[in-house]
Amino acid sequence: MDKKITITNIIRLFFLVGLIGLFIYLIFYLIFYLIPYKIFAPLIPLAIENPVIYMLFYIALILFCMITNELIKLADREKKRQEEIQEKMNKEEINN
Repeated sequence: MDKKITITNIIRLFFLVGLIGLFIYLIFYLIFYLIPYKIFAPLIPLAIENPVIYMLFYIALILFCMITNELIKLADREKKRQEEIQEKMNKEEINN
């Protein structure tokens, strides 16, 4: 299949690249500006004033990491189980 270079294909390419760039920009904006400066910055004076809040942030972060790690392990186990089931199905199909 031969793809020709046309104006519409070039416009589609620029549009797609622009959408991908906008998506990446929004992700970086969220990670490096919105979350640190708009959400966590107002809480910093509270954390300085009350160390318990500071510790609660760390505990919440640790719990989030632990839960995420367990979810990843669970997904890996499920994927391996599905692969084993698929292999058994393939062997039974070959035998029949």
